[in-house]
Amino acid sequence: EPDKWFRETGADAWNRAADAVARFVGAKPDNLVLVSNATTGIGCVLKSTKLSSTDAVLVADHTYPAVSNAAKALQEATEARIVTHRFPFPIESEEQFCESFESALRSDSSIRLAIVDHVTSQSAVLLPVERLIRACHRHGVEVLVDGAHAPGHVSLNLEALGADYYVGNLHKWSFCPRGCALLYAAQGDKRESLKPPITSWYWKKGFRERFQEQGTRDFTSECCAVAAIQFYEWLGGQEAVIAYNSNLADAAA
Repeated sequence: EPDKWFRETGADAWNRAADAVARFVGAKPDNLVLVSNATTGIGCVLKSTKLSSTDAVLVADHTYPAVSNAAKALQEATEARIVTHRFPFPIESEEQFCESFESALRSDSSIRLAIVDHVTSQSAVLLPVERLIRACHRHGVEVLVDGAHAPGHVSLNLEALGADYYVGNLHKWSFCPRGCALLYAAQGDKRESLKPPITSWYWKKGFRERFQEQGTRDFTSECCAVAAIQFYEWLGGQEAVIAYNSNLADAAA
């Protein structure tokens, strides 16, 4: 029954899916919501971040172009500057990369937010996000991790990771249909400050309620996360999936 779905059962299914995803990525359920894709989650964080013309946002020359555009839109809205960290090339070691990143932080004390890839999109570099997050926090900079390619691909424990915000797609490596991603926010004012893409009935309610109630929309792809994660685990989980894909890549080579 459509009316009952939108008023009652749909919300319950969405919350069960969000709970399943939270367990999957090592997050407290109250700190995680579902969104349509990683870019949507990043847009929510950027539009909820209060910046001024005296502030700056740190991105990289390997940042996903759609995310760079979101940062540019924030720049137009707030007059905050964009600072670009240029990856050292070739990347010779983790130490070299982390020093290069922290040098960018040291060079501009106005940086308030850093957008960091977990796995870069165009160059497929797995970054040492734990160390980058710690570096940002040493300089008083909040961190938004773009983990679009991470869930199901790399091991995640978001509470231990320590990022202020984390987004990740579930339709890449976690077998969800397109239109399913996670948005994580650290407990407290960071979580409560986040605004969903659409202001609707529950705009003054809690984190989960604000993001679940987005008007009349089809969120069944997000509800599929429960079955998708069960299937992923039935296959043998991350270790089995990586072994299978690695064998395919070796055979193709």
